[in-house]
Amino acid sequence: YLELPVWQLRISEKLDRKRILLALSADQIRYGPRCLLPGENCASDSAELTLSVPNLQELVLDKRLRRNESVWVGVLAFLDEIPAEHRNGRFSFFEWGAVREPVALDIAKKFPNATVVSVAGDHPDVGLELLSKASRVLGNHSNVVTCSGVKLDRKLALKMYESPELARYSLLALEDLIPEKSHAYTALLKASMEETSGHLEVRKMVGALVLSSLTTFLPLPSILHVSLAMANVFGCDPSRTRASKPWTVTHDLLRFEARIVETMVSRPSSVGETTLIVTGSEALGGDSLFPPPVTRIDVINLTRYVHHHFDWARDGHKRTYALHIRENSTATLNIGSHLRGHHSLIEKESSFVAGGGTVRLTNLHTLRDFELPIGHHISAYHVLRVGLTRDEDGSYIPYDLIQSVTLIAALRMGLVPPQRKRAFLDFVNLPLYEDMAPWNVAFKGADLHYIDYDTRDETFDAHVGKVYRVLSVLMNYKRTIQDLEMCGPKAKNPYGFPYVSDCVKPSTHERSCTSSSAYPVPCDDGTCHTEYISCLRAIAWEERHRKKASQARAGRHATQTGISLNQTRLSALGQGSGVASQGRTITLK
Repeated sequence: YLELPVWQLRISEKLDRKRILLALSADQIRYGPRCLLPGENCASDSAELTLSVPNLQELVLDKRLRRNESVWVGVLAFLDEIPAEHRNGRFSFFEWGAVREPVALDIAKKFPNATVVSVAGDHPDVGLELLSKASRVLGNHSNVVTCSGVKLDRKLALKMYESPELARYSLLALEDLIPEKSHAYTALLKASMEETSGHLEVRKMVGALVLSSLTTFLPLPSILHVSLAMANVFGCDPSRTRASKPWTVTHDLLRFEARIVETMVSRPSSVGETTLIVTGSEALGGDSLFPPPVTRIDVINLTRYVHHHFDWARDGHKRTYALHIRENSTATLNIGSHLRGHHSLIEKESSFVAGGGTVRLTNLHTLRDFELPIGHHISAYHVLRVGLTRDEDGSYIPYDLIQSVTLIAALRMGLVPPQRKRAFLDFVNLPLYEDMAPWNVAFKGADLHYIDYDTRDETFDAHVGKVYRVLSVLMNYKRTIQDLEMCGPKAKNPYGFPYVSDCVKPSTHERSCTSSSAYPVPCDDGTCHTEYISCLRAIAWEERHRKKASQARAGRHATQTGISLNQTRLSALGQGSGVASQGRTITLK
């Protein structure tokens, strides 16, 4: 494929040389053009087409700006192809290594409800510069999350991979991700062909980022660009080609790109079978000879074992999950034909209820509605079920919208100081939920949201205002119990909070109460309670109940004894009178 020359392509229009040069990468331009269009005499034109160094530098600079535009055009074309896929613009978009040519602002401007995360790596000024541009273009409260100053390497990629974070879309800026003097694509190709430890690290880093997103866009030159580059280097002589059969775009291009992706993406760890679909921008069609240099990678089948949150080891959390991405083949079959062209579906509405909900899609052409359970997502004409299974209890947590990045992840990837301050201002204005740790708070669009699946349905604003007086109740109550010499050792509660479980350490069992935060206090009655006072009252009630039961039993015994004595006396009276039956009857009256 690399030696397939450009003369085999059918060119429907006359293209000027500069437009073709702009389609090439910087390294390809450096070789210098030799034969740009089919039918040209390479030898006679070679001197004429040689570029001077100043002009070459100017052209490369212009090329970088145009290349940024071409990547954005390619990404947008993929997003517009299936409107139902991006949920009316509600998605997360990670741009990894956005240093030279970020497209984050283009995404954020086009989709104001998206959450756009720009991770620039170890370039502190880049994040601030991008934030400044975002403020000018989108306003001070934009939907761009900018992170810089933290090295973007395999370690950071693995932290993303080992966390429940999941991007809906990612863009890998390869030239900023590959730490080599040579061109990024050259480095990746070397990494794909050589099994040295250094090259394997590159492949695992790329693999970790690709598998941390449902869809990844890779700005990889298409075979059309490579073919033109090879034609410029080796000339246009048809006899030099090694093609043994006619070449077709629909088959050979996709096979070429799939092979490149297959060789340069390595899974960081063994997670069972993983299925990817690779699509080149040539599949989008269009009249352009050179399609945007963007390749799309979709994860269709994946199991990823993850920890509680991003960089979990720093906080000591040990809870683990399995993140599953599975195709729902039945749903794919039912709605697949409605995802193309003017028959395309769009999301009509979503309804969320405790434990589930539905996503309703409508066909704008036929007005036919379809429903998918919460946690199902359309990706590359497939319907996927995405969610977490908690190892502790086997409970399932669906990914209803893939639209956010957690605050803890943004902070540890280098959230720039101005956005930290904005996050603080947004955070203190949120309603009060039970578990507002930074892994349960996330950027979603331009705002912060609380996302904990188990506790998001209840707020505590009305209760927190009484916390001082409630603590006073618990403290003073304990003092009286102590003076009555009825306060035992403190029982355990999950966080070790003071006053919550004082005085009531169970003496008859070792039960712990960690399954529900509403009942964290173990008690001698064998159940879990809200606080120690509830436990003391339960024990006191049992004591009173036992005492009353004992008294009742003693009363019944005394009554039965009295009746027996009376019957004995009556019997004796009857025997003495000689008319026992009559005497007994009279006495009973």
